[in-house]
Amino acid sequence: MFVRFCCCILFLFYCVFGNQAKVDYENLDLKYYPYIVFYGAATDDEISSVIKAIDKGEEKTGLFLGANLGGMSVVSNQIDDEKYAFAYGVRLGYQSFLPSFFDRLSKAGVFGKRIYVQYISSMSNNGIFGRDKFSSILIGGDILLEFPVIKNVDLGIIVGTGVGSMTYNSRADSDFSFLLNMGIGTSFLEHHRMDFEMKILTNSSVDWFGALFMIGYGYVF
Repeated sequence: MFVRFCCCILFLFYCVFGNQAKVDYENLDLKYYPYIVFYGAATDDEISSVIKAIDKGEEKTGLFLGANLGGMSVVSNQIDDEKYAFAYGVRLGYQSFLPSFFDRLSKAGVFGKRIYVQYISSMSNNGIFGRDKFSSILIGGDILLEFPVIKNVDLGIIVGTGVGSMTYNSRADSDFSFLLNMGIGTSFLEHHRMDFEMKILTNSSVDWFGALFMIGYGYVF
């Protein structure tokens, strides 16, 4: 009698909890279907995985606004120059962690890209308004690769480049600038991110190099 009672309880538990579909197809948002087809997901497990990845990618996709703080050192004509110290910057752009329909290898929420306009300046050791103040405005683009480490926190790498205009060494005219950007980035609590970056800048004649080590915070809208 006791064994029969236990079997009935287990059967009822299976009927209520064990036979539920992992995906509620009746109420599934239509936005997921192109991605399900795109990735060729066929089973409930595969479709559920695609849905979670798209949700994660959407959390990290949108317009963003950020600020950077750090330090800068300069090499000019192969001579180390200590004129620049504290550096700061602001950045406005758009980033996406949703896959491109032209590339099935890109995974939502993991592979991202961003394009932005950034202003960078460095105070001279001679003072905030010193004659040797450096400033630059650039258009840049980065590739972002992030993986989940703990709940609501992703960690990854940043690689990118940019071009723009800069003034330095008390020159009256601006010069072409080229940027190489690399670092480590983390996305957390859905819309927040921190970047730890090293930015290498050079001029049109490639005889002036600036290295910036910056910590940045950004918010994705």
